Amino acid sequence: MVMRLSGLSSGMDVDSMVKQLMNAERLSQDKLIQNKTLLEWKKSDYSSIYKAISDFRNTVYTNKLTSTLGPKAVTSNNEAAVTATANADAADMQHTISVTKLADVAKLTSTAPLGGTNKTSLNTQLGLTGNITFQVGDGTNFKQIELNAESNSIYDLVSKINNANLNIRANYDTTLDRFYLYTTKTGADTKIDLVQNALTDGLKLTLGANDTKKQVISTTVMDTTKNVTDTLKDFFKQPMATAFSDIADKTFDMYINDKKISVDLDTDTMSSLLTKINTSGAGVTASYDRDLNKFMITDSTRPNDTITTSELNFTSSDTSATDFMKNYLKFNPDTDVKDITYKKSVGQDAEFTLDNVTLKQPSNSFTISGVSYNLKAETGSTVTLKVSSDVDTAVKNVKAFIDAYNTFLEKINNKVAESRYSDYRPLTDAQKKEMNDDDIKAWEAKAKSGLLNRDSALSNLISTMRQNFSSPVTSLTGTYTSASSIGITTGNYKEGGKLYLDENKLRAAIQADPEVLRKVFSTDGDTTTQDGKTVPVTSTQGIAERLYVSLKKAMDSIALTAGTTASSNDQSFLGKQIKSFSTRISKMEDRLLDIENRYYKQFTAMEEAMQKMNSQSMWLSQQFSNG
Repeated sequence: MVMRLSGLSSGMDVDSMVKQLMNAERLSQDKLIQNKTLLEWKKSDYSSIYKAISDFRNTVYTNKLTSTLGPKAVTSNNEAAVTATANADAADMQHTISVTKLADVAKLTSTAPLGGTNKTSLNTQLGLTGNITFQVGDGTNFKQIELNAESNSIYDLVSKINNANLNIRANYDTTLDRFYLYTTKTGADTKIDLVQNALTDGLKLTLGANDTKKQVISTTVMDTTKNVTDTLKDFFKQPMATAFSDIADKTFDMYINDKKISVDLDTDTMSSLLTKINTSGAGVTASYDRDLNKFMITDSTRPNDTITTSELNFTSSDTSATDFMKNYLKFNPDTDVKDITYKKSVGQDAEFTLDNVTLKQPSNSFTISGVSYNLKAETGSTVTLKVSSDVDTAVKNVKAFIDAYNTFLEKINNKVAESRYSDYRPLTDAQKKEMNDDDIKAWEAKAKSGLLNRDSALSNLISTMRQNFSSPVTSLTGTYTSASSIGITTGNYKEGGKLYLDENKLRAAIQADPEVLRKVFSTDGDTTTQDGKTVPVTSTQGIAERLYVSLKKAMDSIALTAGTTASSNDQSFLGKQIKSFSTRISKMEDRLLDIENRYYKQFTAMEEAMQKMNSQSMWLSQQFSNG
C-alpha cells in the first residue's frame, strides 16, 4: 500500500485531485461495464423469450393429441344407473348395458350397538380385561395388534388398524355405536380375514363364515434393530466376534411345508428372508411387525395346490435352522404352531352385460374400447349410451389454441418491433448518485428497450409460423386440407400473422368429418432422407406438427446465442462475451488501482520534497536572524 500524504506541505487537496484524475481514467472501464450490462439485459430478454417459446410449444403439443382434437361425448338414458365418458379412440356408436351386481368391498360390521356408556377403554366399554390381541389380514398379509383393555380404547384400535399398512380401514361410529371394517378396494379378490377372540366377539362382528388357519408367531419380543435392510447379523445385534455363536452353521436350510428356504446369516437381511419364504411356494405368508418386533408365519391360500387343508410345519429343517427360529425368531417350530379361527369376508365383482356380452370387473369404474363406464346402481332394464363427437368441446379447444397462438405471437412481434434508443446507455454508479429513483427507472426503461429489435431468429420464427398456418397440408385430399378450409385464417400483413376463427365454418367441418382436426393439425406427413438422416417433409405435415418443429428450431437457435436462462454461466455466444467483459473489467480494475497508487506516490514525493525545502528555508531564516 502506497503511503499517502494529503497536502500537508503544499496545501493542496490531493485526494480531490487524484479523484478527478481517476474519473478520466475510469471512462474506459465505465464503457466496458456498460457494454457488459447491455449484453446481460439482452441475455435476460432472450431467456424470457425462450421460456415463452417453450411454454407455447407445450400448448402446441397438447393440440397434437387426439384427445384434444377429437373429443367425444357420451349420453346415457339412465344417468342414475350408468354414466360414461369416452376418449378420442372410442367409436361413434351406441352401447347397451345392464347391471346385475355392483362391485363392492369386503366388509365386517357390528350387527348391533356395542353398548357401554363409558368409551374411555375397552374395559369400560366392552367389559374386556388384560392384554388382548386383534389379528386382521387382507388376504395377503396378517397383522397382529396388541392392546391392553384397561389403557386402550376402541379409538386406539381404529388407529392401529388404519396404520397397519393393510388394504383395510376401520371406523367406529359413535352415533350408531357400531364398529366397521372394510377394504380400500372393491372386487372378488379383496378379503378380510379376522381372527376370532373375545375382542371380536365384543365388537359383535358376526358376519362371515368361520374358517381356520395354522399360524406361528414370536412368543416374546425379539431383540433387533428393527431395520429390515440390515443383514441378519446386524438386525439381531450380534457382535462381530461372537455373531450367532449359539448356531452351528451360518448357512442352513429351513423347510416350511416341505419347501426348502436357504438362509445365510452373513448376507441375508430380514427383508430378503421374508421374500424367500413368501416366494418359496410353501403356501404361507411371513411378515415382520416392526411395532411389536415380532415375526409371524401364517398359512395362506395355495392356488392349484393338491393340499386342501390348512398346513404349517417345519419338518426336515436343519438343527441350525431350528435354533435360529427358537433363539432369534422367538418361536418353537415344534410346539408353537397354533390353529386360529377367523372370519372371512370377500368383496364382490361388478357383473353386467355390455353389448350382449356378460362380463365382470373388480371396480364399478372401468374402461372398455375407449369408453370409461361408471356403474352407480343395478338396472332393472337395459341402459343405452351413445358415443358421438363432441363438437362444442372441439371448437372450444381450437379457440383456446388460437388465443394462445395470438398471445404468443404478439409477444414476439412486440419484441422484434420494440424501439431502440441507442443514446440511452446503462447508467454508471456515479450517474445514478446524481438522479432520483423515478428518473433512473425511466432512463433504464429506454436503455433496455429494443435489444431484440429486428432479431433475425425471432423474425424468422414469425415468418415460419405464418407459413405453417397458411400453407395447405399436401398429404391430404378432399375439401379440408388447410387451416383456412376449416375456418382459421391469418389477418393482413400489418397484423403480424394474427389468427381469426370462423366458428360456423369450423363446426360445419367437424360435423362433416369428425376426424378433420386430427388430419389438419396432427398428420405425421411424409419423410425424406437428407445427409443420411430421415427428416419430415414439412409441407405434408399437419399444422401442429410443423409448429412443434419450428418452435424447437427457434429454441435451439436462441440457446446457441444466449443459452436457456439469464445466467451468464453457460457456453452460449452471449455468455462467453459477458465472461470476456468480466475478465477485462477485472484486469482494468487492477490497472486503475496501479494508476491511482502511482498518482498518490507522485504527490507524496512532491509533498516530501516541499517539506524538506520548507525545513531548509526555516533553518536559513534562523541563521540569518542569529547573525
